[in-house]
Amino acid sequence: MRLLNQSGIGGGAAQYAEMDQLVEAQTVAQSGWNYTSSSSYITLSFWIRASVAQAYTVVMYTDDSTTRHYPFTVTLSANTWTKVEKAIPGYSGITINNDNGRGVRLTFIAAYGTNYTSNSGTLNSWNTTGNGLNRFPDVPTTWATTTNATFDLTGVQLEVGSIATEFEHKSYAEELRLCQRYFTYIPSGTVFAGRGASSSAYLYSYSTPVPLRASPTVAIDNDLAHGTFSIRRYRDSAGVSDSTNTPTTNSTYFQPETCMISLSQDGFTAVDDRSATLFMSGGAITLSAEI
Repeated sequence: MRLLNQSGIGGGAAQYAEMDQLVEAQTVAQSGWNYTSSSSYITLSFWIRASVAQAYTVVMYTDDSTTRHYPFTVTLSANTWTKVEKAIPGYSGITINNDNGRGVRLTFIAAYGTNYTSNSGTLNSWNTTGNGLNRFPDVPTTWATTTNATFDLTGVQLEVGSIATEFEHKSYAEELRLCQRYFTYIPSGTVFAGRGASSSAYLYSYSTPVPLRASPTVAIDNDLAHGTFSIRRYRDSAGVSDSTNTPTTNSTYFQPETCMISLSQDGFTAVDDRSATLFMSGGAITLSAEI
């Protein structure tokens, strides 16, 4: 992963550049890490490189109940890959719920303006995050004011214990399925069986590759597939009817741990309870279940 400061974002108070990795709460809660005990550790390891030599800050956040954060710094020479291994102890003030919400957030900071920094925290220790904006420490602005500065990150791994092991390589197929829990899309060319739900709307369903984390946010996208988004309805002698409206989903019809997504779309000429065939002739429907 790379951050590129192509135009030089500057050192303004509201400027920042970071990479974030979100970890589902139940993944952490069931990992075996006793996060409320200072004698139990979780280890973060990664490779990092930057074109500007300076100290960079990495922060681990917990997001349930009272939010906590654990910051530490990494001092880099310019354009040199550096392996970092950081053992982070548990803390009695941490809460991580055993659910599908956000449990841990890893933030790798290239630059922060003063709107996002504070001198009230302590490095290598758990701190109370407060309003979520104030983080420690103040971050140097050299990277922020350097045009075409780069910030690279790879091989990020979080594991229970105080010792980092070799990075676990997974196949492309396995990584894709893990990602599809949080995001997938329905491409153009898809054919659906539909049912009229009013004088203008049809209900139809789609089977996702894997169960989504939660009921998804639905949007349309013209860049993921051929042409502009449109769905055409075919029904007996009534001929065709087209709609470019964005479909919606309802959490009532979402069943966890299944692959079925129910969608509703208006903008057609429809008849309640009348069956039809729907064909997506362009664009794509995106399904986002990000944390």
